[in-house]
Amino acid sequence: MRWLQVFTLFLLVGLETRADDFPDKPELRASVGVTSRYEYNVFYDNSRAVSDGVLAVVPKVEGHLKPSSFFGSLEAGGLFEQYVQNTVQNHFDYEGRGKLYINDADPTSFSVGGHYKSCSDLAPNEKYLRLPRSLVEGIVNSKIKGQSGNALEMELHYAMDGFTNPLITATSTTDPSYLSNSTLEGRAQYNIAFLPETSLFTRGSTGQTSYSSTGVSLSNNTLVSRKLSSQYYFGEAGFFGRLTEKSTIDFASGYLLRSYQLDKREIRPSESFGGPVFYLRFTEQVTKRDQLLAGYNYLVKDSYVTNYVLDQEIYLGLARIIGDQVLALIRVGYGYLSYSLPNRRDDERIAGALVIKYSLSRSIKLIAETKLDLLSSDGYINTSSSDPSNPDGTVPYPDRPSSYKAGSFGIGMVADF
Repeated sequence: MRWLQVFTLFLLVGLETRADDFPDKPELRASVGVTSRYEYNVFYDNSRAVSDGVLAVVPKVEGHLKPSSFFGSLEAGGLFEQYVQNTVQNHFDYEGRGKLYINDADPTSFSVGGHYKSCSDLAPNEKYLRLPRSLVEGIVNSKIKGQSGNALEMELHYAMDGFTNPLITATSTTDPSYLSNSTLEGRAQYNIAFLPETSLFTRGSTGQTSYSSTGVSLSNNTLVSRKLSSQYYFGEAGFFGRLTEKSTIDFASGYLLRSYQLDKREIRPSESFGGPVFYLRFTEQVTKRDQLLAGYNYLVKDSYVTNYVLDQEIYLGLARIIGDQVLALIRVGYGYLSYSLPNRRDDERIAGALVIKYSLSRSIKLIAETKLDLLSSDGYINTSSSDPSNPDGTVPYPDRPSSYKAGSFGIGMVADF
């Protein structure tokens, strides 16, 4: 349910950070959030639902500097979760990101950014593991603007995602280090402005994901790899911006080819993808106090437990301002996930959240939230043994392939400085 923790930011999806978003003078801001919540089925287990109380602390610091020809932004934050009684685990995540914009107001502009995130367990246990990992990313972007409002944008992105587990040896069947990977991808996009706040675009991208050789075993000169490297080629077109004074839309559709590399000694089945994909995101300012969000995603993504997953989601959200101090947010989504060979399975998921924010003052907000997560799967059920692996030897996490029912309720406070 970690994706639901950022639910309160759903109205910001698709917005791009620009120089105008920052003040002209240097600025330093800080905030800290404290939440107490009850979680039902902490480990998303089908056979045994373990519940526990959690105390979470979320600090954040951000600074902005905007001289004449360039500006920069820095952010640092963390997440500490202390489980109270029934689960032997404590989480500590921290991350930092920075970005430098050069000549953003000129016809030709550049930006360079970096991001680092680390997830770890301060008290990990052997049975239910959250897979400690670290992510490093770098992005280089260039944009050329024409007098008519058209723009050409090019971007290069590199990421390293590393998984480690100090409790498991390199020869264990549950060693997650085979999930470590690096990705290099490039993207080019051309925007055609045909209305003051609406643009058409065409976009092409390609990339390669390479997985670590750790976890590869040799038997009778046969290579058995748990995760395959892949390449993708993607072309799409769409439009984004305002439909009317009160509504916005972001739509794109295209053709994706994602292929997976099989060694000539590979004996297990594999499957690549080639076909259309699309997404549609729509917002409507229904009244001065109500905003509606709706969307439909039909996407194909790389999966940690198989080659790729076809991820379909239909969602609906509503934000309402009550009085002058209360903001209520609700989001409900239905998802269908179809996983390819070699670990074939189909999942159906219903997830929803309700968040209420009360502004006690300009710098202090009180928050109450409740969340529900239901998944029905025809995949393998998680075993309760110390070696929770699928029949083919692969590990059933972090994309746990079993049905579950989970939920949470919490209250908290956020203070800005």
